[in-house]
Amino acid sequence: MTNDGNDMKKIKELVSNISGNRGRECYYILCCGVYIALSYQPAEPQMKLICVEISKMSGKTIRSIEKSLSRAADDIWRHGNREALNKFFNTTLSQKPKPKNLIWALSEYLWLNTDMSAVKNDII
Repeated sequence: MTNDGNDMKKIKELVSNISGNRGRECYYILCCGVYIALSYQPAEPQMKLICVEISKMSGKTIRSIEKSLSRAADDIWRHGNREALNKFFNTTLSQKPKPKNLIWALSEYLWLNTDMSAVKNDII
């Protein structure tokens, strides 16, 4: 994935598939986290790094970001599309995923299901 606008569009679409109350700001923060984690694939960066990068993108404090990510995970678990969530995790979840696992699973899903030839062309 190389075009920032298209990346965020794909991420928003993916998050919308699992979201509960879609209008909540916490979903924008989740999209930012997935966007950042996607840039590190196949590695899984520490949440501290992801939160710092989200802070740069959003202007929010680290504490606010952590709360938003927790709210998003909780909202998805309570009101979201559990079938789609299980698909993205490639398993049947028996408990609410932690925000870091949610971010990693969504970014990995996108990374595995995206044509990486465009990225390779940018590197060469």
